[in-house]
Amino acid sequence: MNLRRLRYFVVVAEELHFGRAAQRLHVAQPALTQNVQALEAEFNVELLARSSRRVELTEAGAVLFVEAQRLLEMADQVRHRMHAFVLGREGTLRLNFARSAAGGASSEIVETLRSEAPALQLQINSQYTAKSIEDLLDGKLDAAFVRAPLELADPAAQQLQVLPIGSEALVVGLPRTHRLTRRQRIRTADLVDEPIVTGSPDRAPGFYRMMFGQIWGDRSPRIVLHEPDEEHMLRAVAAGTGLTILTESRAKAIQVQGVAIRRFAAPEPRAGLALVWSASNSSTALAMLVDVAQRFVSQHELDATTSAGIPSQPAWDRAPSASDRPSS
Repeated sequence: MNLRRLRYFVVVAEELHFGRAAQRLHVAQPALTQNVQALEAEFNVELLARSSRRVELTEAGAVLFVEAQRLLEMADQVRHRMHAFVLGREGTLRLNFARSAAGGASSEIVETLRSEAPALQLQINSQYTAKSIEDLLDGKLDAAFVRAPLELADPAAQQLQVLPIGSEALVVGLPRTHRLTRRQRIRTADLVDEPIVTGSPDRAPGFYRMMFGQIWGDRSPRIVLHEPDEEHMLRAVAAGTGLTILTESRAKAIQVQGVAIRRFAAPEPRAGLALVWSASNSSTALAMLVDVAQRFVSQHELDATTSAGIPSQPAWDRAPSASDRPSS
């Protein structure tokens, strides 16, 4: 069945005049007449009753008029959806968030993507950096937000594309009775001999190596306990096991009674965030995510160079209150 002929027929049925229908369709009237006749021949039935004065729909023509309108509307919907799919506005995108960065920049990028492509199906999970890299190389993911920098020992990882998104401050979690809570800012030298509760470096080797290097330099931290996530790390701190280092965003999101949060003295150690994907992935949905992320980075770089504002002061970045100080 020829959709063009159906469209011609529908316009003739709406106008009941071949001349006006030809003008609407921007075709010659003889060509329009031939297409309608071909449609009649295809169905072996007269669709239009013609006379010198008027054109009328036959009973068969009235039935086809209704069905053809429905079919053409469906065809337009198919065309629109396939066009949207090619542009990446529909389809599916498999994406991982970094466990330690489930909000902030990554969430802003994804929310922008949602607003620009509301029909796009997002399959989002939260995972450690090393596992996300493994899943990308296995083709189980389209992209992932990961903690940077990356250490990619697998030769196959050379196919990965890395877009740095930004960074955030690292902060210190201390028991509220700890002597360092008297300070508004913590110096890295203050942590040299302190017992440290941390996560497993295997989950993001490059990130942990850089974090330890920024705080302890060539020395190794005195790690007394590895915990599976930040909440368990903070609970161990509350129990007096040691101090912990975590990102500012996680410190805001997870509040554990008995734990005080302090920022570092300048220069503050920072945690990098990046978007990673495979160069061989030709998904248009992925291309749209990368475009949104690149615009996000460009805008924030512009904001950083044009803004002279002073960052807002977090609740914990203040002189300690009486409740923060150890009891005598």
